[in-house]
Amino acid sequence: ATVLVVAVGLRASRTHVEPGLWAVLFWVLLLFTALTAVAKSFVAEPEGQQLILYPWVSPTALIAGRLVYNSLLLTGLSMLASLVYGSLLGLPGSLLKLVPILLLGAVSLSGVLTLTSALAAKARNATTLMAVLSLPLVVPQLLTLVRVTLAWAGAAVNVSASDWLALLGLAVLPTLVSLLLYPYLWREA
Repeated sequence: ATVLVVAVGLRASRTHVEPGLWAVLFWVLLLFTALTAVAKSFVAEPEGQQLILYPWVSPTALIAGRLVYNSLLLTGLSMLASLVYGSLLGLPGSLLKLVPILLLGAVSLSGVLTLTSALAAKARNATTLMAVLSLPLVVPQLLTLVRVTLAWAGAAVNVSASDWLALLGLAVLPTLVSLLLYPYLWREA
């Protein structure tokens, strides 16, 4: 719905959307989509579910499964959003070249949001806490994703191998931190 509202609003006011505006709005829309989708990971879990899972599932397997699920969910949502957004506003570049950016973006957002969802699930008003904890952590990811997307869209932005390595690091690091820290959080259940 948000993609449609933004696309119709931009289309009504412009005949052509600049690549910079396209990229920034696209990632902002995906951020809010990701916050809504991943919030259900731990926050919507019934209160006693961890006590039931505790003897049967290792914490590393649980967080790894949720990371994989959330990464796949965000990848699917980002692909769908790019198709809808692109069909309504046009794609400033090749969809095939956008796919690796979407994959890295989905994995990096999933890593941060899954961990903050697990942390926030321990507190009351968990959805709000998840957003407050997540937003400062995803800013570097969003800035890098927008920069790489701008280069994909044909804007005058030079993207080097270090930008791609930063994006890869921002995808891997939160996932590793989640795998390392979640067992300690699990013991507190």
